[in-house]
Amino acid sequence: MFRPQAEKEKKDFEISIDLKEEQVYGDFFRVGQILNNLLSNAFKFTREGDSIAVSVRQIDHQKHAKYQIKVSDTGAGMSKEFLERIYLPYERETRFGAKYVLGTGLGMPIVKSLVSQMGGEIVVESTLGEGSTFTVTLPLEVAQDEPEVCGKKTWSPAGAADGLRGKHILLAEDNAINMEIATELLHMHDMSVTQAWNGREAVECFQSSPPFGFDAILMDMQMPEMGGCEAAKMIRGLDRPDALEIPILAVTANAFAEDIAATVDAGMNAHISKPIDFEILSTTLRELIQRQEEQREQEGP
Repeated sequence: MFRPQAEKEKKDFEISIDLKEEQVYGDFFRVGQILNNLLSNAFKFTREGDSIAVSVRQIDHQKHAKYQIKVSDTGAGMSKEFLERIYLPYERETRFGAKYVLGTGLGMPIVKSLVSQMGGEIVVESTLGEGSTFTVTLPLEVAQDEPEVCGKKTWSPAGAADGLRGKHILLAEDNAINMEIATELLHMHDMSVTQAWNGREAVECFQSSPPFGFDAILMDMQMPEMGGCEAAKMIRGLDRPDALEIPILAVTANAFAEDIAATVDAGMNAHISKPIDFEILSTTLRELIQRQEEQREQEGP
């Protein structure tokens, strides 16, 4: 993905890997997001002739090993003042002109959030005008012999999003970082996303779409103006053929029995806990969408 971009932009791009154990248990999708955001950042802040280097190495060899991902570049670099704010949402270094302030300003807050969710740490070193180095250290359990162990996920993406490519998801979420993370996860697996920033927007987006224009709805529970449960009830009550059929998944930080019961009462099909585990999300989405499609086929035109 990034090597063709480097060739097109005439930048040097090097990759080095030093691993004793290559099979580990972990969240492939979060690791992929971290690496993708760091590399996207490096390409954004480098010019023709600059260098970008990626290294992945194992820094200890016990059962619970640490893996280090380092992304370095010889690009624009960052000021000391900006480094103090680098993980704040919407902060962007502006010293190098408009070319270098493209994007949402959420890339690094997302990386920081993902690294923290995985129990890791991130360190950044940068000199203005000389370049930057981001070092991410993640604790990952080494897989013993067989890559599949009951109850554990290996670091492997194979088949995780089968059956979901091309699906259209309505995503309702009021937190900008959570919205960006979820949107990127879905886009990485060839799904299209329509964003709604509260429950009322979600209802309006669904109402204005053609019947069966969405394949599923991911609904955050606590949002301004209208919460997820109220929005789900309104969608279920609409006079259109897909209102009762579309899968609605509650996305919540609370997994208490009363919260789950509230989602069921609101007509939701399932709930997903935050932070989102894409393997669980994709499995749930695939099953619900497939069930809906089979039901429509049985009912006929």
